This record gives sequence, structure tokens and C-alpha cells, in this order.
Amino acid sequence: MRKPPIQAWKALWQWIRYRRVPLSVTFVLTNRCNQTCSYCDIRTDRSMEMSTDAWIAALQEFHSLGLVRASFSGGEVLLRADLSRILSEARSLGMTTSINTNGSLLADRWPEIAPWLDMLVLSLDGPREVHDARCGRRGSFDRVLEAIRLARRSGVPVATIFVADRDNLATLPFVMEMGAREGFFVYVQPRHASCFSVDQGLGDLDSDFLQHLGHMLERARRLGLPIGASRSFVATLLDPEQVPSCRACAAGNFFATVLPDGELIPCHLTRREHPRDLVAQGGVEKAWRSLAHPWTGRGCLIAPYQELNRMFHLDPEAIRSALMRLAGRRR
Repeated sequence: MRKPPIQAWKALWQWIRYRRVPLSVTFVLTNRCNQTCSYCDIRTDRSMEMSTDAWIAALQEFHSLGLVRASFSGGEVLLRADLSRILSEARSLGMTTSINTNGSLLADRWPEIAPWLDMLVLSLDGPREVHDARCGRRGSFDRVLEAIRLARRSGVPVATIFVADRDNLATLPFVMEMGAREGFFVYVQPRHASCFSVDQGLGDLDSDFLQHLGHMLERARRLGLPIGASRSFVATLLDPEQVPSCRACAAGNFFATVLPDGELIPCHLTRREHPRDLVAQGGVEKAWRSLAHPWTGRGCLIAPYQELNRMFHLDPEAIRSALMRLAGRRR
């Protein structure tokens, strides 16, 4: 049974004591992946992986610090045979849960993970031919569609992440219209040059590209299409000079990431610049207390991080957007 009031009190106590609370944590259970997406270099990092018991212990320790939302990802998170056990532990602790997956392995695992899942997040980068080419695997699009429909029949909310670059931007309207038909929200984020280094930026994606993307999202909102982006995130795309720097980000204060080997970092993009403590060695509380805020860095446009950062800065548009997504409503 969930206990939100208890978690709220724990979070408030941590805030009073330390002015820092890990309200939302992404647990990267593995960097292994069964696809070779053209824009992703996570699979190139062959970190060791913590055991089931170590992940469960970490969840329990984070719970004591006030953790409310636990997101599980990879690599391909469904390559972990123990995913359902880890998810069930998170839910038993009262956490809201989600997984990020490419969907290729979901159908066979759905009965065991569905009872513990609050939201399903899938990668979807365009229509069949575009998505399959970017993933390096034929049939990927069809498996994503199967996963969407499976989750929706089960009553589990679905969101997709569209990684935008010059090769697939023209197909974004197709994905948003598909979201309207199939009942899922579409997050859009510009491709970053590396998943592990904020300093590498967006590569060849310039201000004109970002502004064009912002205008596409504005038009989609006017048409009532189910975009996940808040108005404030779209406004940043339209004026890229306003991208918050790492110094202004809530990463490391209110949300963080745990890598497969247990390394606690503010976010993926700070991995190479700011190595951190291993939660499996000194414990979660020690790692959290010693986690240094990323004071340098130009900032990013990773959609989930941007939305979390805005919510924790009490941006009303980001909060409104998140609440409406949870309610399954469009703006």
C-alpha cells in the first residue's frame, strides 16, 4: 500500500535539515541494449551492474530520505531479469514508478511488471521506416506500437520520447498525430552529441533548428495534439539563449541518477565531468550528502530533466503540464 503522506513528511524533514531532498531518482539498471540507436552512446559504457539486493537496499535507503518518484531505465531496462522484483519493491515503499524502454521485450514481460507500473515511457522517433533505421533493427516500430496498445488496454499511461535531429524532424507531426489516435503523450528533445557529457552540446543543431522545433510544438498545441512539453519548455526552444545553465538546475538537489555500478550523479550529462560516490560502498545517505551540485556547464535540453527542473523551481506551467499528463488530459 502506498503512503504518500509519510513520504511527504520525510521529504519535508530532509528539506528542513539539508535544503536538499532526492524527490525523483532515475535508476539506470544496465547500460546493455539490444538496439543500436544512431544518437545514443549509452551502450558503449560497459559498467558493472549492481545485484538485485543492492538495488533494493538502495531503494530502501532513498525511501528513508524522502524519495517519491522512481524511474528505471537503461540501456534497455528489460534486459534485467529482476526488473519486476525491483519495481515491486519501489511500489511497496510508496513510490510512483515508471520505466523507459525501447519496447522490444515488453510483450513477454508485461504480465509480471504491469502491476507495479505507474507509467510507461517508450522511444519513438518517427514512422516505421525512419524509426527502424535509427534503431538499427527491423520491426522496432511495430513492437513499440504493440507496447503502447498493451499498456493502454491495461490502463497504464504512456509517453514517448522523440529524439529530434535534422534527419527525422519532418516526421514529428506523424508521431504527434499517432499519439492523438493511440492515446499517448509525446515528449520531444533535441539530440545531444553525447549522453554522458553536457559540454559536447547539441552538435550541429543550431538556434534556427531549435526555434523551428518550438514553432512546430506551438502549432501542435493549438491543434490539441498530445505534446508532453510545458509552455515554458517550448518558450526556451523559441529563445535558446534562455536555456538554464547547469548552475541553475535542480539536478543534485531534488533529482539525481544512479548508474548501473551504483555511482550517484546529478544527471547523465554530468557523468564524465563529475564522477561521484558509489551508493553500494558507503551507502545512499553518504553519497547523497557528498553529491556536489554541477556548478559548471552550459545546460541541456533533455526534456525530462528540463520539466523536472522547472517543476522544482515551482514553474506553474511545468506543474500544470505534469498534472494534466498524470490525469491523461491534453492542453
